This record gives sequence, C-alpha cells and structure tokens, in this order.
Amino acid sequence: MPVGIADRDRRRRSGRAGHGDALGRQECREGLEIRGREGQLAQPLVLAGRQVDVDEDRLPVADVVTQPGWQTHLRGLRLQLQSRRDLMLSSLRELAPLAHVEHVPTGGLNLWARLPDGTDVDQFVGDCEAAGVIIAAGTEWFPAEPAGPFIRLNFAGPNPGAFREGARILGQVLERTAGR
Repeated sequence: MPVGIADRDRRRRSGRAGHGDALGRQECREGLEIRGREGQLAQPLVLAGRQVDVDEDRLPVADVVTQPGWQTHLRGLRLQLQSRRDLMLSSLRELAPLAHVEHVPTGGLNLWARLPDGTDVDQFVGDCEAAGVIIAAGTEWFPAEPAGPFIRLNFAGPNPGAFREGARILGQVLERTAGR
C-alpha cells in the first residue's frame, strides 16, 4: 500500500527528478517513487502506474498532490478559472470590442486576443502598461512563426474584480492606437 510522503522518514529521502520537469505535471500523474540514500527503492507512491524519482526539494509538492483533497481542490480551481475566464471575456466584449478573442479555451490560464490589423502591438502593450495594465505581446509567444497582432491576457491573477477596469483601459488605448 502506498504511503504519503509526509509519513516517511525524512532522512531516507534523496533522489533526482525524473525528467527535470516540476512535479505536478506528467511525472506526477504517472507515478512517483522515493529512493533511499543508497539508491534503494523506498516504498513507492503510485498515482497512475509509472514510478519517477523525486528530488528532496520537490517532496512537499508531491505530498500535496497525493492528499485526498487534491482532486477536490482541482475541481474547485477549474470552476474558479472558468468563472474568471468568462468574466474577462464578457468585460472585453463590452469594453474593448476591438480586441477579438477568436478561441475560448476550455482550460488554461490565458486568453489570446487579436487586435485590428496594422496595430503596433509593442506600442499598444507599452501604452497599456503606462495606463496601469500589464499584458504580454503575442510576438513573444510565436518565435518560429510570423506573428499576428495578438496579446495574451492572463485571468488567473489574484484580483478578478479588476478585469472590467482593465478591459476598459484596453479598449480606450486600442481605440487611440488601432491601425497605427
């Protein structure tokens, strides 16, 4: 029977990351193991089949994602993020109609908005920052392709109550800068 990491003898924990990625990604979903100092396999944590070595500094994360309440937390988080996404979308549609969201993601943390053709995206991002709204130019996220006039908007921040004001500022800046 698998044992939670918090229940193990901390002196026996050592190891290495399975693929160098942070826990909570594929390695965590596929499985987890803890090796003792001599490299002997300690009692494995099995999340879904495959076992992966874990660095000492990643053990607290592994402990969290193996707790019974983790799945409940994820379900609640999904609902919160969907609500925030919908709030940002409705705010953009009402207050920044020139910023067009072509695809509404079913998951994730960001929306991609297309600006009118001819918009100087870097200038737009700078003008928004000067007005108090920090956004990311799409050009930074498409290194291998010709970039269109896109911006990336994150809806996972700590203050969804500011989305409407942020959308209002985006709309005002976009009306001044569209096509230049």
